[in-house]
Amino acid sequence: MMKLVLAAAVALSLSVGPQEAPSEETRETRSEDELAVEAAIQDYISAFYDIQPELIESSVHPDVAKFGFFRPSEDAPYRESPITFDALVDLAGSLNQSGWIGEDAPRKVTLFEVLDRTAAASCRAAWGIDFLHLAKYGEDWKIVQVLWQSHPNPAADAPR
Repeated sequence: MMKLVLAAAVALSLSVGPQEAPSEETRETRSEDELAVEAAIQDYISAFYDIQPELIESSVHPDVAKFGFFRPSEDAPYRESPITFDALVDLAGSLNQSGWIGEDAPRKVTLFEVLDRTAAASCRAAWGIDFLHLAKYGEDWKIVQVLWQSHPNPAADAPR
């Protein structure tokens, strides 16, 4: 089942052209749902940057499926990393306690598509790139699936 979900995420991200996060001038033309989806993703990022685990609880569904690949160092191979909701809350409470994430850390959100009940987007943050699926519960948008990886290392990933 997880392979099917991941395949669908990849297919969706390849079949739909990205919509860059708009400037302040174009924000006014966005729908309420588009603004709410972006806000949920910004809360998700802020939870880790600003050590606010309560933002995970408000922006991420408790049944979230988060899976990805990280490198413990630039020259190390990728490792698989499944993460539960409870682990996300704990991580948000500790990830930036040393202050390694600076004020200028990336917060780029790209909306691929926002429908009336589902949305697909990506974000670039200090830890890497996340591909996100969201669903609307009542009036609230929640992240339900995340496929992520650490930032690529161009030198290590270059074709040989």
